[in-house]
Amino acid sequence: MDPLYGGAPWSNYSLEWTLNDYRNMGAPDEKIIMGLPLYGRDWPTVDDSIPGVATDEGVSVTMSAAVAMAQSQTAYFDTVARSPYMLNPQSQLWYCDTDSIEERIEWIDDEEIAGVGFWALTYEEGVVDFWDRVSAITEDSTQPEEP
Repeated sequence: MDPLYGGAPWSNYSLEWTLNDYRNMGAPDEKIIMGLPLYGRDWPTVDDSIPGVATDEGVSVTMSAAVAMAQSQTAYFDTVARSPYMLNPQSQLWYCDTDSIEERIEWIDDEEIAGVGFWALTYEEGVVDFWDRVSAITEDSTQPEEP
């Protein structure tokens, strides 16, 4: 999970916290590129409580697989972390989808850092309109504002 914001019931660690940490260490904005994962993590848990108690290491699930699963399962959205997730009887899958990636890119643009990168490319294969939406956001952010 790559929470955009931290806070209860989660820790403070988030994309926002990480960016502020680099800035506090003196990294100039024009040198910072925020990396976003195109995968999620399926955590084995005791039950479906949020936040859950992990019983083992989670396994990675590509964005395309998670988005496909969300079409046949109930998907939820955590308003603090700004992340989608699904609950199973003994696990929780926290992942990114096109909407959450779009929100992160818009936030990155608002923060005026050098840009965004993804890992790992091809993990988004089959996700409808993913690259069209990424292109639309990044093209809008590179256009000069009209006076």
